[in-house]
Amino acid sequence: MNARQVYERCVLGLDKYNTPSFEIEDFNDISISALNEYLNQKYKVFEQYQKITDDLRLFVKEEEFITNNVSFITLPSDYRHTLKVTYQINDGQCLINKWITAKKTTADKLGYSEDNYYLKPSLKNVQYQIIGDRIYFRVGDNNNTIKKVKLEYITVGEYYYINPLDIDDFNNPNYTDMVDDQLIDKIIRMFNARVLDPRYQVNIQEENLKTNF
Repeated sequence: MNARQVYERCVLGLDKYNTPSFEIEDFNDISISALNEYLNQKYKVFEQYQKITDDLRLFVKEEEFITNNVSFITLPSDYRHTLKVTYQINDGQCLINKWITAKKTTADKLGYSEDNYYLKPSLKNVQYQIIGDRIYFRVGDNNNTIKKVKLEYITVGEYYYINPLDIDDFNNPNYTDMVDDQLIDKIIRMFNARVLDPRYQVNIQEENLKTNF
């Protein structure tokens, strides 16, 4: 569905409740919160079960970085959540490059693990740490052995948007019908939760949509 079709469905859905007028500005604003909540909920499922659903796959991307002996990479501009980080390690003993999945660490874990031989970052226990908009490699003093990094992540997605001055000017996110339906439900619920005035007022735009839908 395009943004206008989603807005029309939301208007029809809200018509079941005693809610005030649902303006396009409300729709544009709440659609951002709805998509953010949707991605956060799906990410929790992904994190718990390590299972990529068809819905979430729409928001998953993979990028490869050549490290050039640096100790970090900068996160992509459309980054939202990390799913998987892998390093291409130059194995001096085997004279080959091999891909190894890195484990996430945090400042508190890193400080504790530095004193533990079995937990400290090394080529046998590769780790990464996210600080700000960067992913830092944690492999002891062997950063120069990392040749490439692959980052699998969830993107920020594309929000529904309609030009408040021209209802025929809207975007068309390429989501499945199932994703559209879930986001419509979230937009309706969020608008109802935000509204304080229980009285429902129909504006001209909504009335035309209900008449011509």
